[in-house]
Amino acid sequence: MTTRPKVTPNATPTEETKGTPSASPASLFARRRTKRWEEEEETDVSAMIAPPVEASPALPVSKREGVDLTGKPKAIFLIGPGGTGKTTFARWAAVKMGEAGRAAMLVAMDPQNRSLVTWFDGVEQPPTTDGAQSSRWMRETLAYQMEDKLTALYDLGGGNTAFSLTVEAMPDLVGALQSEGVEPVALYFVGPRPDDLAVMGQIEALGFQPPATAVILNEGRVDSTMTATEAFGRTLRNSVMKNALTRGVIPVFMPRLEQEVAAEIEGKRLTFSEARDGKTRAGSSVSPLGPFERSMTRRWLDKMDQQFAPIASWLP
Repeated sequence: MTTRPKVTPNATPTEETKGTPSASPASLFARRRTKRWEEEEETDVSAMIAPPVEASPALPVSKREGVDLTGKPKAIFLIGPGGTGKTTFARWAAVKMGEAGRAAMLVAMDPQNRSLVTWFDGVEQPPTTDGAQSSRWMRETLAYQMEDKLTALYDLGGGNTAFSLTVEAMPDLVGALQSEGVEPVALYFVGPRPDDLAVMGQIEALGFQPPATAVILNEGRVDSTMTATEAFGRTLRNSVMKNALTRGVIPVFMPRLEQEVAAEIEGKRLTFSEARDGKTRAGSSVSPLGPFERSMTRRWLDKMDQQFAPIASWLP
């Protein structure tokens, strides 16, 4: 396999892009459609989620601490339907990685919208959108990652069958990665629709259940008239979620960035750190964010740090 360079964030996107992938017309693993996941009886999540703190009244924080992966190479898989926040998270994580002086390989696997390539230089991507061929390419990339002990972040995207085919071809993928010194991390992104959990149910049923697994409940998909805990009530009562929580999966609420601020950041092609600091990229003619927008961005970044603190060692 051709040697691939490790990727570090580039603050200069090349074209306008949305912060989250557009919804795919076909759900992930449409070829393996299963029945609608049924809502079950009320579940007590108080043991997993702490009450909201004063600085962030809208969102509770997970009480659970993730397994410590500090200093270990990681294969981080961002999994879930389109539009649930995977690419926004990837952009945030990559900027934090760059600010901390770390490097990782970024991989855009979404067959519909590989927007990571417009935000960062050197993003790896399969040369095709075909699921079977992309799965073979992914296995080669994982083999390269294991050989060189690299950290990599895989943005799988909605409508992606390559990962399910990879797991089917390598049913002991968790063990295979760990045996080579690479820790697998599964981050499942969901909105308030219980059906969004079908992706996690299908992947876990295939045997991919790494100890480092979290469900990211995206507040950005919640109607502004509801609290996140109200909106995600049915999701938290869902059998797939309850089974995941029982085995130790960590629930994490991802805070909302105000829509108009997110749109301005993306329209001006700013990184989150540039938006926060009132900067623009070199040679750009756009103006930096105003003081209120900078404050909103700073507050969102602080909330992201707070919400993801229980699994901070899982980040690239």
